[in-house]
Amino acid sequence: MIDLPHELDLTPDTKAMIHLSAIERANACARDIWIEYPSAFLASECAKALISLPRGSYNPGMMLIGKSGAGKTRLVKRWIDQSWEANSSWAGRLVYVDMSENSDNLNVLKRTIEEIGKKCGRPEIRTVAQAQLLIREFDIRGIVIDELGETEEPSVKRRWKANLLAVRGFAAASWRVNLVLVGIPAFLEVVMLSEPLRSRFANRCARLSYWTNSEDLAAFVLGYARHMPMRQISAVTTDKFIETLLQFSLAPGLEAKTAVASLRSIVDLLRETFRQALLHGKEYIDENDLTQTYRRMGGNMGLDPKDRPKITVLSESDDVPKRATPSKKA
Repeated sequence: MIDLPHELDLTPDTKAMIHLSAIERANACARDIWIEYPSAFLASECAKALISLPRGSYNPGMMLIGKSGAGKTRLVKRWIDQSWEANSSWAGRLVYVDMSENSDNLNVLKRTIEEIGKKCGRPEIRTVAQAQLLIREFDIRGIVIDELGETEEPSVKRRWKANLLAVRGFAAASWRVNLVLVGIPAFLEVVMLSEPLRSRFANRCARLSYWTNSEDLAAFVLGYARHMPMRQISAVTTDKFIETLLQFSLAPGLEAKTAVASLRSIVDLLRETFRQALLHGKEYIDENDLTQTYRRMGGNMGLDPKDRPKITVLSESDDVPKRATPSKKA
């Protein structure tokens, strides 16, 4: 029997792993984990409400907007998986179309037909009529289209615009599905400049928040730690830990002096820090472990992260750069 600190708060599934070897638990740190956070929860509720609407001759759509790395794709793929589960809380099923997967085929209609066929186990389908039959048969209520129109290449920009206008047809009586468009803020601006698109998507537009030094980020990190099979309590909610995690997860653009933290970077750094701690005989992590892991991942064991250029954090409210301030936690 392993004696654990009384205050150690692990999920039931994680606590069941605690007797495993350090290597086995280190590998478990790399498993796929979802932590609900406020803006993702609100976006999910918005999407569920949209999908629950009865099919009609006109079917509204919504947009999911967030900076690169905000967790958009991770969130919508979770929606897809949930909607196809038995006894799902979703009123109907969703199909995901990633327009970046096949850059040789920029035809949104063809890509959507392909994805409907694959999801329904009918990869041979090729026509609109076949796809529409599967929509009814499998009770597909929504199409989620990601990476639509996020390009500045002049040679393909016109084709992207044509595809963007073509998505209007999915709301019509022949398809009877709701459309969810996923993109960055610049994509939202493009949609809002088009009256036909604005009238379909302006009312329902969910935004994923930027990751800043806040109670939300601290709660996310604490929730993540509950899934890590460590036998001691990790100091992951201190101001120092959160500030360090945030600074190491910032993603600046080329020659940019402002940046936003990426959820991908946050999760990658967290899980690798927990994993490395177990592999080195530790049962908890703190900001020093975070720093060492950051150095190791970047191949900069001799570089002090304090020497990394300081980057201001982009404001959630108005996109005006401002410094991250320490959170006020009890």
